[in-house]
Formats: sequence, structure tokens, C-alpha cells
Amino acid sequence: MEKFLAPEPIGEGDVYDQWVRFKREFEQFLLAVGKGDASGAVKLAIFLRVVGPRINDLYDSMAFADGEDGKDFSTVAARLDILCARRSSKHILRDRFFQTKQEGRSIDQFLSELRKNAKACEFGVLKDDLMFHVLIRGLDSERMRRRLFETDKLELSKAIQMCQTMEATAADLQLWADKGSGDQTVVAAIKSPAERENVGENGQESSSVAAG
Repeated sequence: MEKFLAPEPIGEGDVYDQWVRFKREFEQFLLAVGKGDASGAVKLAIFLRVVGPRINDLYDSMAFADGEDGKDFSTVAARLDILCARRSSKHILRDRFFQTKQEGRSIDQFLSELRKNAKACEFGVLKDDLMFHVLIRGLDSERMRRRLFETDKLELSKAIQMCQTMEATAADLQLWADKGSGDQTVVAAIKSPAERENVGENGQESSSVAAG
């Protein structure tokens, strides 16, 4: 019978990051060992056996209200989502959020980390506005950033859509460039308005730009 290693227990350090990692790996582990459809009580027993003493101590300190099943894994996991987030130092989490950058990842990967970091910070109604500013500041592409700044009445959802569209267009252009395409009309399509003004009808830069 094939054996699967249980996730690494949660130890010292930032408990929220470890909890997010452990929960994801534990759910995968349950499926791998054929316990994905087990009862909540069985899942909880396996969970407490492998998660480590730090979370066992948290579980022992939990008080459950009438109607809450303290022997059910889903109930306990939902409670730990809240407890682990609160036990992470809020100022550290918020500093991490404001330092989030794309760093070579795709837009979707960048947004995934940004959303995860924002959720842990408990920004409330300010979340989308702060995500918008960190998204723009953290982009790798200066051209993409300029295009966003040139857009009127921009908000988070529209900024995300524009970034995804520009990323896809840039990938297509790179593919054509790799195949030897020199179509300057296509290249000009992703330039900012200011840049397009400096491109002549034949696809060459204007003489004033060349002279500068």
C-alpha cells in the first residue's frame, strides 16, 4: 500500500501563514489516503494527530456555543481561520501587504497573493482601495503602470481587467516577435497615447523624437 506523508506540523513563527499552508496540504492529504469523504469527527481526529501541539493547545482552549459541533473538522477549521489570523501581529501583516510586488509572476498570481495578504489585514471597507494602490505600485511593468495612470475614473476591478488584457497582449506580441514578426502597427497598439503620438504612419519614430 502506498504511503503518503502528512503535512509538516505547525511550529514557531507566523501562525497564520503556517495555518493557510497546513490546511491546504491537509485537505490534499485526506484525499490521498482515501479519507476525503470521512465524517467530520474522523477528519478532526486525524487533524489533531498531525497538526502539532501548538494548534492542539488552541483547540483545547476553544469554547463552543450551543449548536456548534466541537468534534467536527469543518467547525474547528473555521474557528482556526479566525484565531490564527488574530494571533499574527497586525502591523507585520499590513507591512507585508504594502510590500507585495509582482516580482516576475503573472498578474493572476500577483493578485492571488495580494488578496490573501489583504484578507489577513482586516481592512474592512478600505480593502479594495488599498489593494488598488498596492497593485499599481507593485507592477513590474512601468508601461502598464503608465497606462493605468492615464485612465480616468479607474477602480480596482477595471484596473485588474486592464492588467490582464495588457499581459495577454504582451504575451501574444512576444510570441509574434519570436517568430520574426516586425509588425509595428501591432506593437503600437499597446503603447500609451503619448508614445503613439511619436510614431509616424510608417511605424517609425518621428524626427523630433529621433533628434532628441
